[in-house]
Amino acid sequence: MVKGKIGIRDRAIIEVFYASGIRRNELANLDIRHVDAKKLTVTVRKGKGSYDRTVPIVQRTIDVLNDYLENVGPELATFESGDALFLGMTGKNSRA
Repeated sequence: MVKGKIGIRDRAIIEVFYASGIRRNELANLDIRHVDAKKLTVTVRKGKGSYDRTVPIVQRTIDVLNDYLENVGPELATFESGDALFLGMTGKNSRA
């Protein structure tokens, strides 16, 4: 069961991990623009070996990400958040 803003965010993180198989650092570096909902892909920038790659995801992951972005992202976002996909409670991106 998902509870609260952080629960919704954490579910989105787990869904992206499970659907894509990307590494933790790659997930931390994702920006919103790296997710392509129409093509059902996530673009990893400078992953292992400093290579870019595109990995497939499923519609369920897009649905969970949309829920997070619509209901939680705006509440956590600050001027310092930039384009980061996943934000902490302080609004800072996971790279900070």
